[in-house]
Amino acid sequence: FNPRGRAYPDLALIGVKYQVILSGTPVNIGGTSASAPVFAAMVTLINSARQAAGLPNVGFINPTLYAASTHSNRPQVFQDVTSGHNKCCSEYAKSTCCKSGFTSMSGWDPVTGWGSVNLNNLAQVFNVTIPQDQVTTNAAVRSSFSLMYPFLLVSLLVSTMT
Repeated sequence: FNPRGRAYPDLALIGVKYQVILSGTPVNIGGTSASAPVFAAMVTLINSARQAAGLPNVGFINPTLYAASTHSNRPQVFQDVTSGHNKCCSEYAKSTCCKSGFTSMSGWDPVTGWGSVNLNNLAQVFNVTIPQDQVTTNAAVRSSFSLMYPFLLVSLLVSTMT
């Protein structure tokens, strides 16, 4: 945590059980290696919709994310995660816990940022809608796009992806 700099993380995404094909074999991956590309895909869908509407790409997204989290007249972009902590992590069924860490709370917190992202509402902030045929119909993957069910979250520092 850097008390003199920008707060981080910005947002959170589901961070477990992303199925990918590795050397022809389906495997589950997790962590920011799985969730960061999902957020990048969300921004790509928004940019595609903006281009189709004759609008420019979103550009540096952080100011808009922070404005969306604090304006009550906008659609709810984030599902606030108000319980949990980052004192323990699990890798391949082994848990490692520490005495220190942060606890989730209402509003921005150092565990989940502003919370998990609702893609459709985020698109509305950028004045577009995402055609539903561009979002997979697979319920497990779709839930990671709507992100209203944050089971295990990975916090993301968005500026590393913009």
